[in-house]
Amino acid sequence: MAVAAAQNSAGLVFNRDLLRRLGEPTPRSGMSYPEYLTWAARVTRASDGRVAGTMDPSGDHRAFWLWLRSRGNEFYQGRKLGFDSPELIDWFELWQRARAARATPSAALVQQANGGEPARQLVVTGHTAASFAWSNQLVELQRHSRDELGIVSCPGPAAAQWARASMYWAGFRGTRHPDVVADVINFLTTNVDAGRVLGFDRGLSPHLNIRKFVEPTIRDTSVRTSATFELSVADTFGTAPPPPPTGHARIRGLLVTAAESVQSGRSTIRAAAWRFVAQAAAALAA
Repeated sequence: MAVAAAQNSAGLVFNRDLLRRLGEPTPRSGMSYPEYLTWAARVTRASDGRVAGTMDPSGDHRAFWLWLRSRGNEFYQGRKLGFDSPELIDWFELWQRARAARATPSAALVQQANGGEPARQLVVTGHTAASFAWSNQLVELQRHSRDELGIVSCPGPAAAQWARASMYWAGFRGTRHPDVVADVINFLTTNVDAGRVLGFDRGLSPHLNIRKFVEPTIRDTSVRTSATFELSVADTFGTAPPPPPTGHARIRGLLVTAAESVQSGRSTIRAAAWRFVAQAAAALAA
């Protein structure tokens, strides 16, 4: 058992100042994927190809998971994948069409950002108008950009999202001091002073009273924007799936590899999807 240390969700971070200079509207929460990709292609045209509208998240497990949930699927069912190659083929084809419409940047730029480091995200390097990120990462991304960044929900229905624990507080079940462990975790999750110190770096406090006391003390604009966004979408979340099984980190890496092979043209979509499903099944069975 564990207690959530903080709550966040996946979001779409966009460059507000860039879009203002281009005379294009900002993306909005609740856009369908066709609407979002049409918007992204329009941004690319408005910049004369200097900036792509969106990062290509075909290798991003967060975006893919939300897309699966919007279609009634899950990433996992127990210790197995909750989808098969046809779903992954559809996902890769969606982003192949986006590349054909020039809504996304080159494969080389996408692969530069696939590692997830904030400083390499294309929305802060100036190569895209929007990138996919965790909501609490807005603060770190803003530190790497002179332009003002904003955040909205990822494309698709809000109910595909869920309240995610960014980290957990947990104790060893064999500890000889269970009362002390419980007391420490209670302090970290329910004490107002501890909540003020921990702040919003990892996302919203899981304790509603802590949120109430800490939110008015926020001075950093990007922290407030991140917290306001998370609070605005919290009531729209769907049911949370179980935590990912052992092997999830390996699966995430396999998805990136499969997507990059398609982005670069080294593999066909079908071959990449079939290979991913076979390798993922083996990794989960290990």
